[in-house]
Amino acid sequence: MFVKGKRPQSGKESGIPPAQSTQAAQSNSYKKDAVLDEVNRVCRNEESGTPGPNTYGDHVKSVAKANGERVLAMPITNDRYAVLQRKLEDLERIHNEGKKSHRAEVERLKTELARNQKSKVELTERLERQAKQGTALEHRLEELKRESLADKAEIKELASKLRRSENQRTEVMAKQEDISEVRRTLRTAETRRKEEAREKDKKVAELEKILASEIKKSESQLKTKDQEIKTQGESIQLLKVEVMHARDEFEQLQQQYRDCQADSSVKVSSLLNELENHRIVLENVTQMYGKLASTTISKPLYDDLKHRHSTLQIQHLRTQRKLMNSECQVSELARLIIQVNDDHRFLNGCLREAEAEIRICQENATKYIPEQHLAASLSGLQKRIEDDLDLLLPVKLEIAEQETSLFDIAQKQTLLAYSSAMEELLVVRTLVHVQENELWGAEAAKQAVELQLKEVWEQRGLAEGLLQTATNTTNDLRVSLDIFKRQLSELEAKLEEEKRQATVAHDSVQKLSLLVQKGKMAEDGLRAEVEVLTTELIEAEKYQEAYYGLCDHLEALSARNALAEEEAQKLSAFNAEIIGHRNPAQRIMYVERIRNELAETQHKLLASTKSHEAVVALNNDLQQELDGYKSVILENRPKTTFTRVGRPPLVDFN
Repeated sequence: MFVKGKRPQSGKESGIPPAQSTQAAQSNSYKKDAVLDEVNRVCRNEESGTPGPNTYGDHVKSVAKANGERVLAMPITNDRYAVLQRKLEDLERIHNEGKKSHRAEVERLKTELARNQKSKVELTERLERQAKQGTALEHRLEELKRESLADKAEIKELASKLRRSENQRTEVMAKQEDISEVRRTLRTAETRRKEEAREKDKKVAELEKILASEIKKSESQLKTKDQEIKTQGESIQLLKVEVMHARDEFEQLQQQYRDCQADSSVKVSSLLNELENHRIVLENVTQMYGKLASTTISKPLYDDLKHRHSTLQIQHLRTQRKLMNSECQVSELARLIIQVNDDHRFLNGCLREAEAEIRICQENATKYIPEQHLAASLSGLQKRIEDDLDLLLPVKLEIAEQETSLFDIAQKQTLLAYSSAMEELLVVRTLVHVQENELWGAEAAKQAVELQLKEVWEQRGLAEGLLQTATNTTNDLRVSLDIFKRQLSELEAKLEEEKRQATVAHDSVQKLSLLVQKGKMAEDGLRAEVEVLTTELIEAEKYQEAYYGLCDHLEALSARNALAEEEAQKLSAFNAEIIGHRNPAQRIMYVERIRNELAETQHKLLASTKSHEAVVALNNDLQQELDGYKSVILENRPKTTFTRVGRPPLVDFN
């Protein structure tokens, strides 16, 4: 980096011969070469980043080589060499700082340039957008002018239509008095007809419900009774067969009972003998159980031993963890010892290099007669080296002592942990072995006792079961005979009652069929009357439809006229503001406001038209519903027994 730079001059007076002598030239070349070597060495170290652990030794070796090659040249003093090295380091540091500041400034300028370019692009885009918006607004103004002219023409047409509608309205108002009288009569007749129809409908509905329920009941009763008769006949036959089988079984059981009585006397004697044997076995079992209880451990003691076993296992795991921790500590201590040894070796290498330099200097001193200042510097160097050696000796001793103390401490800790862990493990293993042996013995004795008890209870249960089965069978057969006799008497009584009910149901079904035929005849008459009434109502409703249509048309025209006048006033006011304003930016704002308001008005118009269409559709539905309520004057209405179903009241939703 700094090869071509000027070499810094020291302020001290050097003892170098004048410029004419060859010795001075040789010494100057020697100095120059040494400085260049140092500069190159610094550059190489700078490329690699931070210096390695043996850089100091390499540097000393290079210096020693240079001194060996140039035996004829004068050696540079250590003070001057240190000054030059410091100056070089300062220059490198200054150069690096300048480089960093230059790079930071370049990056800052680049960021500013990029930001300015972005702002320039954004400004150009904004200008283009504003120009496009201006052209679009001009086109929009022209369209608004055209729309305002079209609106004015529509307003004129609406005014003419309004005049016509007012004339038509006056004509309709004259006819409205006649229509109102007709309406009143229609409403009174309709209310009367509805009341009578409701009463008739209620009566017919009640009769129909009664008819349907009675028919269903009678049909279901007939079906159930037929099925019951069939099932009862089958059950009677089955019961007869079962009675025959029961008699045969009863006779067989009587014979078996006699045989059982003969056998039971023999079995009782054998069972008594078996019972005595069982008693003897039970006594033996109780004795064995007593021995077991005396030899085995109680449950709380067993639980306590279990708890101890678990605690000892936990202690064992803890000791294992301590061992692992101690092993980790030992490994860390070994690493520390290795590191200390590396430092010790490095210091030994430095000492060797310093001793080599001292030898070289001594050899050079023997060859050349040193001057006074050189001799003084050499003596100073020797003193420094001796002082450094004196300082290094206690450091070495301290390092060795620390290593030994650390190693001893680690060894003691590991031995203690290992010994305690092994002792705990041995205790735990012995306890576990004892407990396992005790458990195995107790379980074996328990299983043997349980097997003996099971065999005894099984034999006793078999004997008791045989006795109970014999007694139960005889009792069951006697009870079943009594039940069969009762069921036969009950079934015969039920058959007689069901025959009577079947005859009564047949008569009620015939009566209900006659009532249904009469109801159908009445329905046909009522339908004919309803058709006559509908034809008469259709003729009367023509005037009502025409009147409602005219009213709706007038309301729509008036609403459109008011809306058109409001929009025309707003447009004229906004046009005046736009034309009278001189600032183009604010003119754009006015145009935007006009556009927004126009969009809102269009939205409102669409909503109003939709609501109007919905109301018209609802009105048509109601009109269709009205057609179902056609009525006639009370005097001309024929009397019938048919009534219509009730409907909701008529309401004008407009």
